[in-house]
Amino acid sequence: MSLLPGYCDSDSDDSPPPKVWARLGHGDEAVAKRERVLAEIMDTEEAYINDLKKFIQFVIDPLDIQSQTSVPIIPAEDVKFIFATIPLVYDLNKKLFDLLCQRIERWEISDNIGDIFSQFAPMLKMYIAFVSNYGQSVKRIAQLKKERPWFASFVNHIGTNTAIRGIESYLILPVQRLPRYVLLLREMRKHTPSNHDDYALLGTVRSSSPSRSCL
Repeated sequence: MSLLPGYCDSDSDDSPPPKVWARLGHGDEAVAKRERVLAEIMDTEEAYINDLKKFIQFVIDPLDIQSQTSVPIIPAEDVKFIFATIPLVYDLNKKLFDLLCQRIERWEISDNIGDIFSQFAPMLKMYIAFVSNYGQSVKRIAQLKKERPWFASFVNHIGTNTAIRGIESYLILPVQRLPRYVLLLREMRKHTPSNHDDYALLGTVRSSSPSRSCL
């Protein structure tokens, strides 16, 4: 049976297998508050990487493939300028998600996540580059829709598919994810005892980030 990210195996095909973090947040209230924040991190991270995967599958890959033909929907240089960072962000966050899942599968009260986020914080420089380029990417998309009827038609067709978002809605996802990390990790630390190893580790995530304004 093929499994979605974040799910563990199940012997039954009648219902979705449980998420590895489904057992979190049900014990002692002091511990449960911390674990509920962790569960929210996992729920939102899973939704985020699934959205990025759809963005690559239904938008970026088709545009990239078509850009290599004699009749591109948009030029290859525009595909690179607007979308090149997204697959890199997806790969980074998929690795982050997988590491968190592995940690949670054997989760104990004494376990940490700050070490995992500290490991990935320096790599978030690609996010900073993406956020810096976001405004120009949106402007270029608007120009291309005016200049290239095929691209406008492609964008409109995507908008009619209820299973996926519009291009602009996908493009803003990494911009929105960074401040969400800030809020969730602050909340996680708030509910972590000061004598817990993770309290200090979560505090180092911001300082190890390439931009203190982002984490």
